[in-house]
Amino acid sequence: MNPTPTAPPETGGLTESLTARGWIHTKPMSLDPQWRSVRESLEDPDGRLHLDAAVYPDGHLVAHLSAEATRSAAGGLITPGWMADLSEWPREAILAAITAATAEPEPDLPDTLKQAGWEQLADIRQAGRLLERSWTSPDGSASLTWAPADDHDLGGWGVIREIDGERLEANASQHTPPAILTALALTAANTTE
Repeated sequence: MNPTPTAPPETGGLTESLTARGWIHTKPMSLDPQWRSVRESLEDPDGRLHLDAAVYPDGHLVAHLSAEATRSAAGGLITPGWMADLSEWPREAILAAITAATAEPEPDLPDTLKQAGWEQLADIRQAGRLLERSWTSPDGSASLTWAPADDHDLGGWGVIREIDGERLEANASQHTPPAILTALALTAANTTE
């Protein structure tokens, strides 16, 4: 029999940092006795960004940052929804991604990476169709990859970083803002746990 923890595992200050920024819980914090995890759901003060997180007794963090599709009042312009899986990333990188999610104006991803010394690799193509576009960091410890949508897949982004010998990967949907992707790629480079 697995004992139920008497105190929830520490969140590493992630949700505490967000509530200090005005984020609110959308559901009561809950303790999952089967997995012995603490689950939290929060949204930003504007109600646009959502974070679902679960922290386990061994310290592992599962976190998903997302935004629902929105339609502007004037002209019916639709901003697509998106989701980024930030599980296992250091708190500082997750907070940088959340801060970047509200960046105005949206940075140009290739230019931002180029200014940071990243190199764009040769595109992978098949039958004239782009299959993958990738960038790599100057030291080779990180990469950012984009796969466009096709008939069989919605496409999306992958950010891979190596931090203290551990490989971290974030997967993000096709319409994830470039600011979030660059925040993960660049902030995590200087983050240690």
